[in-house]
Amino acid sequence: MSINARPYVGVTGITDDRQLVDTIVTAGVAGIGAGYKRDLMVGFLTSEQAILGGEPRNKRHVKDMQTLVTLAEKASGLALPVVHYEMDGKTDCAKPLTTVFRDLYREGIRPAAQLNGTPSVDDVARLRDACPDIELIYQLRPELLQKGINAVVDEIGRHRGAFQHVLIDPSCGRGEDMRPGEAASFAIALQRAFPHVIPGFAGGFSGTNAYIRVVVLSAATGSKQFSIDAEGKLRNGADELHALFVQGYLYQTAAGFESPYSS
Repeated sequence: MSINARPYVGVTGITDDRQLVDTIVTAGVAGIGAGYKRDLMVGFLTSEQAILGGEPRNKRHVKDMQTLVTLAEKASGLALPVVHYEMDGKTDCAKPLTTVFRDLYREGIRPAAQLNGTPSVDDVARLRDACPDIELIYQLRPELLQKGINAVVDEIGRHRGAFQHVLIDPSCGRGEDMRPGEAASFAIALQRAFPHVIPGFAGGFSGTNAYIRVVVLSAATGSKQFSIDAEGKLRNGADELHALFVQGYLYQTAAGFESPYSS
């Protein structure tokens, strides 16, 4: 299995606002650019319920499969569309995600998925068998991070190279701030144990702190080869992604990676 994965800068939580996809892609392409050797990532939250035709319980989730495919198609080619699959305590993700990606394949969309939960080894293997060329992101949630570095390394190791990305995410979309030094320790351990894995960071990134966060994380890890993702602090009082917040975050991020103060 050979997948050409690159670090990404992500905005997660787009639902049915097509104009916001345009805003993200325009700002991201202008700010991130191919010169940084990283992708702009646009994330769509979903769950088994929405995929099977039910009404999503979470208003941050895409309302149905057709909307997800339409939005992913709109972003494809200029950004990496990622399906963020909420597992809701289950270990089964292969069957619903295979359904999603078959629809995306038909539209010629480059596939990627983030698993928000604790998938079983066997189920991830089934997903890989069905969709061997997808990029997979493992979201490290607070309950696993609290167990420490060794537990995290053991969990990723169980999957035997199935994941190209590991996102260190103590916030899970709530806008809570991560601790850069602590997060960097996890990233360094992951890089040592799994050289093929691209570490990522999430937790409170915004248009006011992205620059300094990127500089600090770059210095702490000794590398610019990491991803970041943002959601919670890009939302307004109505809990909707706000175009100006998104633009500020993307431009600050680009400036951080370009800064001479980062590694």
